[in-house]
Amino acid sequence: MHAALNAAGRSAEACERQSQPALAPDRRSTLEACISRVTAKSDEVNRRYAGRTLSREEQAQLRAAQLDLHEQRIACDLASRR
Repeated sequence: MHAALNAAGRSAEACERQSQPALAPDRRSTLEACISRVTAKSDEVNRRYAGRTLSREEQAQLRAAQLDLHEQRIACDLASRR
C-alpha cells in the first residue's frame, strides 16, 4: 500500500510539473536533485518498515515519516519556483 501511495505521489508530481511553465535549466536541476534526495529518504523509510506487520507505534512512526517526506517534496517544488 505504501509503495502504491508513493507511486501515486510521484505520478501527481509529474502531472503537476507538466501543467506548470517550464523551469530554467539551473532551477530544474536543483529541483531534481532535491526530489532525488527526498526519494532516497523515502526508499530508506520503506525498506526500514517493509516485509513485516507493524506495531501501532511503528505505524505512527511510519506515517509521521511519510508526512515529513511529503512536506519536504512540497518544499523542493516551492523553492524551485521562487
